Amino acid sequence: EFCDRMVQACPPGGDSVFFHPFLYGSHQKGEASASFLGIKGGTTQAQIIRAVYEGIAFAHRIHVDRLRGAGVRAQAARLTGGLAKSDVWAQIAANILNLRLELTDYKELGTKGCMICGAVGCGRYQDIQEAVEHTVTTTKAFEPQESVRGYYEDKYARFRATVEKAGPLWEVLANSGQ
Repeated sequence: EFCDRMVQACPPGGDSVFFHPFLYGSHQKGEASASFLGIKGGTTQAQIIRAVYEGIAFAHRIHVDRLRGAGVRAQAARLTGGLAKSDVWAQIAANILNLRLELTDYKELGTKGCMICGAVGCGRYQDIQEAVEHTVTTTKAFEPQESVRGYYEDKYARFRATVEKAGPLWEVLANSGQ
């Protein structure tokens, strides 16, 4: 809640702080690590926290773009875990993904997915779509806001550029301890 209030007080725009959320590496850049870029003397704590929210959403956008590139077309996505606990974060993610994000009434979605697959396998439902329609309830949804679309498209492109440029540096850092 504290972080959400800080981010709400720091609207998007006017800064170039980036967070790379690669605490455990990245499928694109195997040696990637977490880092901040663009922090200056006047950078505020709120800008840094906003960069964390945005950076995690940008990393998810990379995955969503790969799905889109493979022909997957979705009208919405369901959100769970830490992001789903924050309306502020969920809205930022909807904006960055340019996709409707829905929250559900169920917290253990991995277990729910197994139950849905089992119900289809046992013949309770004809297919996954029917099972989802009968067992998943959306409790809240976040629509992308057109007013920030251009800003986030530009910042996402810059995020991707920083990831590409940081690749060789991450390789150096990974090999420096050998």
